[in-house]
Amino acid sequence: MKKLISLIIFILLSSCKTYTEFNSNELSQSDTNYYLDLSNRNLKTQPDLSKFTIIELNISKNRIAAFDENKLPKGIQKLNFSYNRISKKVIFNNARNLESVNFSNLAPFEIKTVVLNF
Repeated sequence: MKKLISLIIFILLSSCKTYTEFNSNELSQSDTNYYLDLSNRNLKTQPDLSKFTIIELNISKNRIAAFDENKLPKGIQKLNFSYNRISKKVIFNNARNLESVNFSNLAPFEIKTVVLNF
């Protein structure tokens, strides 16, 4: 019985999809998107959302290894980047109207510093 359950779990886990990109064609560049949930999509790279206006972005629980401020959407106020694989210092060079930022639980290393250069 245990072998059967293990086999079923293995089959289910091996069928999980990995998305390497986000299809931004689903978003409108002229409208304001109040919430975009890209969590739990196994994204390996941060999608370039700089052409879009998004107020709240949840991009947590992915496999993203590098953060690029230039790929953030316009108008961003709330950002959840937790549970990713970022291992370098996170730097914000541009003044933004951020109310909430979450970079917690980053594997394999926990970022100790978020730098604001403005």
